[in-house]
Amino acid sequence: MSTLLAHNFNPSELMALNRVRIHQQALFLSDVLEANGKRVDERYRSLREPSVPWSLYLWPRVYPTRKDEVLWRQALDCIAPAQQIQDRLGKWRRATHKLWPWSHDEVHNHLYHQTTTGYDRYGPASTVHAPYQWYHYACVERNAILPFSSRSHISNRSPRRDSTSDGIDAGVC
Repeated sequence: MSTLLAHNFNPSELMALNRVRIHQQALFLSDVLEANGKRVDERYRSLREPSVPWSLYLWPRVYPTRKDEVLWRQALDCIAPAQQIQDRLGKWRRATHKLWPWSHDEVHNHLYHQTTTGYDRYGPASTVHAPYQWYHYACVERNAILPFSSRSHISNRSPRRDSTSDGIDAGVC
């Protein structure tokens, strides 16, 4: 995240920021932003639970301090004042290493939500009277395992960030 170098952090602060960056498994600026490239992904403002990976890559274990975490939040505020970056990033060029909390299995038309214990699987809701039925999903299985045949087909792009207003019925699980 070379973006941090453009701000006036001293060498010891840059080392602290690097500890948090490694802990957060962020390689690029796009890693700490939402899928639309406009806003900071809120989960990056707090330290990642060490047992939950946020990347497909293997990262070394580092142990950031509370002081490091406060500095990290300040750095995110420098990069994205008011939680929004000044210049939107361009379109995605290729798949990312970032593990999004929501994934879509295009083959089976399922949504998978990553939790601390695994994945919850959502399928199309069977409600006949849903006005936009193709957007309405309900939880069908907790702690689901991603089907091996589908892992390569799962789009690691979050289709939407607001899971309460896009037809995902999170209260079913």
